[in-house]
Amino acid sequence: YIRQSGKTNQDLCEKVILIIGIYGALRLSEIAYLDFKDIRKDGPNFMILIRQSKTDQAGIGSEFAISPLSSYDICPVTLLISYLNLFPIKQGRLFRKMNKLDQPTQQVLGINKIATLPKKVADFLGLTGDYSGHCFRRSAATIIADSGASMLQIKRLGRWQSSSVAESYISQSKSSKLEISSMFGKNGENHSSAVDMPQFQSCTFNNSIINININ
Repeated sequence: YIRQSGKTNQDLCEKVILIIGIYGALRLSEIAYLDFKDIRKDGPNFMILIRQSKTDQAGIGSEFAISPLSSYDICPVTLLISYLNLFPIKQGRLFRKMNKLDQPTQQVLGINKIATLPKKVADFLGLTGDYSGHCFRRSAATIIADSGASMLQIKRLGRWQSSSVAESYISQSKSSKLEISSMFGKNGENHSSAVDMPQFQSCTFNNSIINININ
């Protein structure tokens, strides 16, 4: 979707919402209330601060990183820079509505508007099913689980205290299922190596020869 969708400022805004939402496994409210001051450049990366979170009862806040990719047209850092450059004054809420001339306004994007984006992406890709605002968190966890992430890494991504959620994503991941499947192949290879051995083996102990029938 990020590579193939349009080139307007509205499209750019939606792409950045997807990037930040998935990289941070964010809830709709966390996306909607992001501020320009929550974003800082750190070398080639961007660090995004989540100031308020449902799972952050102490109000400490947490950061996640967005790193560049070699493919320029879908590089999340490049797209984020392009979006930030739309705003001469970087102050207040990050995500804004575009006017009829496709220029950013002072009017912020609300939670309900952001919640429609997963369904829009699904329609673009020809997918059917329930694509709600929770897709950002579910997609993020599934992507890194399929990449072989550990339970601890998934918990850190989603800022989950309980292991049950992380365990569910690991158990559902394609890589986990393929890893289990490959174990059957390894077991078969071990059996075949025994079958391929010669029928008899000879061992010598104290000048005596013992023939062992493998069958």
